Amino acid sequence: VDLVDKNFDKNFKSLRTTALSESNTTFLNKYNIFEIHKEVLWPCSEMKLYNEVGNLEDEEILNFRNKNNIFYMISNDKIIEMMKRKIKKDKKINVLSNIQVKRLFLDQGLQFVETKAKKLLKYNLVIFCTGSNSEITKKFLGNKYFKYSYDEVSVVTVIDHDSINNNIARQFFIEEGPLALLPTSNVQTSVIWSI
Repeated sequence: VDLVDKNFDKNFKSLRTTALSESNTTFLNKYNIFEIHKEVLWPCSEMKLYNEVGNLEDEEILNFRNKNNIFYMISNDKIIEMMKRKIKKDKKINVLSNIQVKRLFLDQGLQFVETKAKKLLKYNLVIFCTGSNSEITKKFLGNKYFKYSYDEVSVVTVIDHDSINNNIARQFFIEEGPLALLPTSNVQTSVIWSI
């Protein structure tokens, strides 16, 4: 397998986070997809949901708690770092970094990838994961893909604060859209607001 990526070796930085349940963490480790060490996970033992009732007062509508943890928070850049480490160790995967793809084409039953440096790579199967806004997707697929807009924007940030016992996740359902406060350590909380 060749993994062609123009920025594979570039460090990925993101404020975004992911919640992983205990069973998802066990699954990822059991099947050796990539090993998630407990030190990169932040445990959440409780999740509180609130509904805005007016005058910015919030009414708690649900409270999930468990003597164990409900889920763990992990930063997306840590997940990507672990995945890259796993890919680099896998002898069946050849990482072709710093390569820009110019076009894809089919010839005599084979898929060809032409790079901007005019090198041709040939394969039985090509899977590209570039997103709908990429130049290569537009050239290769034209209008043959579904595009849907949810007409929303997400604001993501991290709040640094004094050290607290920070293991309760909170979600507020307000008129403008859901607002989530997700603890990532005793001194940081991830904030995601979908408007």
